[in-house]
Amino acid sequence: MLIRPRFRRWVSVADAVAFDTLGGHADLRDNPGPPARRVRDPDDDYLVALAEAADAIIVTGDANLLDAELEPPAITPAGLLARIT
Repeated sequence: MLIRPRFRRWVSVADAVAFDTLGGHADLRDNPGPPARRVRDPDDDYLVALAEAADAIIVTGDANLLDAELEPPAITPAGLLARIT
């Protein structure tokens, strides 16, 4: 998905290919149910609830999530690459 030209502004081809390899490591989870209010954008509350239930980090460029005090934390794509390389 990140290999699409419209993402080139933010993600290099090499990084897009690296992210594509992560798909084989996906772990599907059940619906966490109605989320509590945790972040500024209420549309993100479900994502936060799912990440908390799965003990997973959120990889995003969204400042609302990056600035929130979440556990596990939200990190940037560059932050994820730094962790896995």
